[in-house]
Amino acid sequence: MANILEYSELMTDSSTYFKKLKIYLSILEETYIIYRLKPFFINAASEIKKNSKIYFMDNGLRNTVINNYNLLEMRNDAGNLAENTVFTGLLKNKFSNIRYWRTINNAEVDFIYESQGKICPIEVKYSKMYKPYYGKSFYNFIKKYILERGLILTRGFWDIQKIDKSMILFAPAWFL
Repeated sequence: MANILEYSELMTDSSTYFKKLKIYLSILEETYIIYRLKPFFINAASEIKKNSKIYFMDNGLRNTVINNYNLLEMRNDAGNLAENTVFTGLLKNKFSNIRYWRTINNAEVDFIYESQGKICPIEVKYSKMYKPYYGKSFYNFIKKYILERGLILTRGFWDIQKIDKSMILFAPAWFL
């Protein structure tokens, strides 16, 4: 689903109180139904550091919960479904140190992978792409942290671009 966890909304929707909601979420996480992805931050003043993002570990269960079994081309949540699929793919491929990045101004990068002291932003762009496009948030993240590389997972587009000294790989999501 890739939604920011908003406790107040969930408490209202589920008609339960905070302590009970945390227990329910913990049970869902411990039984591998959901995964709470924590935020990446260095600048605590301008970057979100509290709320997690929620992902379903099984897209079939996700589709059952929202009662939508339509083909991907017929869905208005195709981007969310693709992001959720990429997330579970990252976990299956042993990308264990994953976070997401979001600022108080709502700039967001879907995933930040950290390994051996280096970070790599990963963005999911699942609309049809005919030329390289990385978005303002991804561009700003690359510029801010002066990175060697970044990855943009697309619907079927391949390319390599350079932002200053950063190499950006565009690859189909299925490549993962």
